[in-house]
Amino acid sequence: MKPREEPLDPAVVQLLQQVEWDAEGYLEDIVAPAWEEGLGLGPRPDDNPFWEVVADEARSGDKALRLLFSHYVFGHRRFLRFGAAEAARKAVDEVIRDVHAFLRKGESEPFWNAFVSHLAPRATKSLDQLKALVEGVLQLAFDVYRHSGEESLLSWIVEEIQETGRLEHVYELLREIPGFGPKSLSRLLRDLVVIYGLEGRVHPVDRYLLTAVGKPIRALAPQIVPESRERKLPDWILAGKVSKACRLAGVSAARFNMGAEYRFLEAGGEEEA
Repeated sequence: MKPREEPLDPAVVQLLQQVEWDAEGYLEDIVAPAWEEGLGLGPRPDDNPFWEVVADEARSGDKALRLLFSHYVFGHRRFLRFGAAEAARKAVDEVIRDVHAFLRKGESEPFWNAFVSHLAPRATKSLDQLKALVEGVLQLAFDVYRHSGEESLLSWIVEEIQETGRLEHVYELLREIPGFGPKSLSRLLRDLVVIYGLEGRVHPVDRYLLTAVGKPIRALAPQIVPESRERKLPDWILAGKVSKACRLAGVSAARFNMGAEYRFLEAGGEEEA
């Protein structure tokens, strides 16, 4: 018989709820502009719900790669000085004219050459790291297309969640890409789950993967997870405990994580890798 779970302190529940509300600001100010730019969209439509439009656009294989590289792989400030996000967008536009032909052929070198041609000169010393990321993402796209016929990596992730309710398999495949770190992976899964309305389908055992643990979460942790006041918990343990607290409070763990990052950025913090 499972032990009875102790209810949360009402002050903790209130904090979780308040931070979750801030997810709307994160979606509007951070995610929406990033998805617009990554997908190469024009002005927002007045007659169609914005998130339905972008969710549909991300089903296109070339646009999905454009967004994935632009915001999740190369969106961090450490890549800004190289111009990597813009270089990736330009490479997609130049090289992937027919996404099915590109994925069938399975050759990353033309894309890499186009990508390098648009990088800032100071990127020279980091080419090995950048190449591992580019080739890792493209190889996964080639493999997914070969095995399932799915052209969009983002649609593949969404369909895996819809069909299985699990995140671990997708997470581990993405984690094999050299340099694609756990915080970036959790942000990707978190954003997809929120945009496509999938959090309720995710098995509770995997929901900790929707919590990107960095300075925003660690700043709030002492108020939510008492053990974290006395010792620094490993990221995955803290993610699990925060996710459980969200469940007990009836709060979306994914939206709470967004809200925590939004508060941190609004207070002048810098986004982490």
